Amino acid sequence: MFRNQKFNSMNRLFFLLVCLLVSAVIKAQSESNISISGKIIDGKTQTPLSFVDVLLYQVSDTVLVKHDMSDEKGNFRFENISPGSYYVKARLLGYQDKKSADFDITNTSVNLNEIILDGDAVALQEVTVTTKKQFVEQHADRMIINPEATITTASDNVLDILAKSPGIVVDKDGNITLKGKSGITILIDDKPTYLSTEQLAAMLKNLQATSVEKIEIMENPPAKYDAEGNSGIINIKTKRGTIRGFNGSASLGAQVGEKWRGNASVDLNYRNEKWNIFGGFWTGFNNNTYILDFTRKFPEGDNSTFYESSEGGGHNTYNGIKIGADYYLNKDQIIGIMGKGSGWKWTGNQNTTTNIFDASGSKQRTEYTTNDEDENGSELTLNLNYRWTIDTAGKSLSADLDYAYYKYKSLSEMNTDYIPVANPLTNQNNQSSYTSIYSIKADYEHPFNEKSKLEAGFKSSLVNIDSEINYKQFDYSTQGWDDPNKMSNRFKYSENINALYASFKHKWSNKFDIQLGLRGEHTYSKGNNVTIDSINNQNYFNLFPTVFLQETFSEKHQTNFSYSYRIGRPSYWYLNPFVWMMNPYTYFQGNPMLQPNFSHSIKLSYTYAQKYILSLGYAYTKGDYNQIFEQNDATKITVVTWRNLSNINNADATLTIPVEIKKWCQINANMTAFYNQYKLPLSGEMLEHSKVTFRGNMNVSFSLPKDWTIELSGWYMSKAIYSMFDFDPMGSVDAGIQKQFLNKKLSLKLSVSDIFKTQKQNYTSKYQNIDVTGYQEYDSRRLRFNLIWRFGKDNVKPARQRTTGLEEEAGRTGK
Repeated sequence: MFRNQKFNSMNRLFFLLVCLLVSAVIKAQSESNISISGKIIDGKTQTPLSFVDVLLYQVSDTVLVKHDMSDEKGNFRFENISPGSYYVKARLLGYQDKKSADFDITNTSVNLNEIILDGDAVALQEVTVTTKKQFVEQHADRMIINPEATITTASDNVLDILAKSPGIVVDKDGNITLKGKSGITILIDDKPTYLSTEQLAAMLKNLQATSVEKIEIMENPPAKYDAEGNSGIINIKTKRGTIRGFNGSASLGAQVGEKWRGNASVDLNYRNEKWNIFGGFWTGFNNNTYILDFTRKFPEGDNSTFYESSEGGGHNTYNGIKIGADYYLNKDQIIGIMGKGSGWKWTGNQNTTTNIFDASGSKQRTEYTTNDEDENGSELTLNLNYRWTIDTAGKSLSADLDYAYYKYKSLSEMNTDYIPVANPLTNQNNQSSYTSIYSIKADYEHPFNEKSKLEAGFKSSLVNIDSEINYKQFDYSTQGWDDPNKMSNRFKYSENINALYASFKHKWSNKFDIQLGLRGEHTYSKGNNVTIDSINNQNYFNLFPTVFLQETFSEKHQTNFSYSYRIGRPSYWYLNPFVWMMNPYTYFQGNPMLQPNFSHSIKLSYTYAQKYILSLGYAYTKGDYNQIFEQNDATKITVVTWRNLSNINNADATLTIPVEIKKWCQINANMTAFYNQYKLPLSGEMLEHSKVTFRGNMNVSFSLPKDWTIELSGWYMSKAIYSMFDFDPMGSVDAGIQKQFLNKKLSLKLSVSDIFKTQKQNYTSKYQNIDVTGYQEYDSRRLRFNLIWRFGKDNVKPARQRTTGLEEEAGRTGK
């Protein structure tokens, strides 16, 4: 169905992009070969200085043209410089900045000879480098979330942090949407997770902020990334040290609400001239409680009403380890290896009371259902990587080999008793799933000059999944077990994706940048329903273009435009035809006939003073898949499944406002408005569902004397929709206090989440014969304690400082 989809139009677009790429490359290769060179000298010792930041500026508008770093002999060199007037600035921590005299470039190269740096009179022999990060940082192609930047998120798990991030909503089942759009791809350290919604939610709950360096949110990712994820990519980057010497951190956390939770982690790093060795360990436990209420009305037949009230909870333990090493073969080549393993176990129970009423409101009967469940899962990932910096002009080659293995098992028993008395219903469900993933990729970067660069690469991945479910129902007449409804099943799924991409960046002028990318992906997948001998194959090829434009009008005004065409492949869990019985009247079932969806997305943003950001976006998705209810009025059974929608229209506007009222008071606010329109064809009828939703996040931080900090944060979301579901407004207010000790190496944080216990979820779904109302409440108000100790070497000697003070200039160039 999808082979050659929109092939003619995509071919035309491909031809246009190729023409643009070729013309840009030809222009790039015709650039000037003029160079600027020089040498950096220590004014006191008269010896060469290495690792000095050397910045080349245009005299006319003080725009940064190029950045270089002096080598071991103090030499630096700028290649392919256009005629004009320039000056050079040299910067190194512990020395006074030095600016050269202005000089002109005509048609010959220039040698500036020696630039002498004098020591800073107030510089210390060793300088401790500290940086205050914002919780949210906006970059040209992505938003960065820094989990440890705030007190109230430093002791959270990653799923909780995502729920507090701008434009992101995490629903009751762990589904993640961005500005109302589903289909988010979750990466861990640039690697896909290939997990079901339930398994992914469990993993993110078990991953603590103390083990995470940052979270990248990319709505329109570059061509270098997989085209998977029609709403973009969330990349969770775990910690990895870069400072030479030995350093690390250890954390201890505890939370108390209705139940206790605890976690601990250690991250270590050692680096010298040849080796960078790193590792970490984390462990913890969670005790959870929740309340679920569910009302279903049946408009046809007997007009009965089912009221379901559930209370549940459980105990979760988890632990994991990561270890790796990088070896510097020489100054240009690095080879590295990394391994990570983790495991978790969950034991829980849910008690549900169902009261059934007839049309007159009289109670007909009551049913009591208990669900006891034991789950466990484990993960192993291995990575071998290599990077070669081919020359000083910036050519580089990198390659990765990856292997991942996931195992999941669960055993559950459901017992239902009926009043008036009838034979009870007893079911047992034994489920297992094994996933193996193999991947190889390589990326090549080729700068033609300071203004132009070509990136290209390939990736091939293979996924194999084997899942089995065994149902048993107790027959009270024979006193034996059988499977009368034939719900046992085995499902095997394999997927092979091969991709090639090319991306070209060019600076047409000192104020205008363009990046064009094209990615081609061929997908072959096979779903084998072994039990009934049913096979579903898919084989298709698609081209995915990306466009990025950036215009810097002045130091304070900048605009960005981006466009991407992407694919959303259904989770294998959605394709799995298994039937999961939650209670006698509610089943979950996958849909092996789901097809991928395709989306066009554009985004326009304006940045003022490099911190105030307004962005506007629009996306059109064809054939999106979403969760719906299908109800049998005769049997009263509701099946929750997934179906392809005809299309989705999504528009959004986001405003980011960081405000420093005083040096001791900072406010970070993000406001998002998004409009979603769903169209769903069901039973020959086109159902339409649309709404405008507002979401706001705010964080207020007060820096007090003696290293005390107080923080207030909160978020609110108005009425929202997802597929055919309506959600009532909800929000949360958090507060925290922090005290730092031992020269800021030891931090003690106390916080309270959801102070007013407003993080409760009400939802409804009404269409055709569906009339459902639900309510969910969990243990969200918690007192949190977190202790973080950073030890080892956190100071950097001047000769080893490589990028100090360059963030602002690099930000102006859009790099």
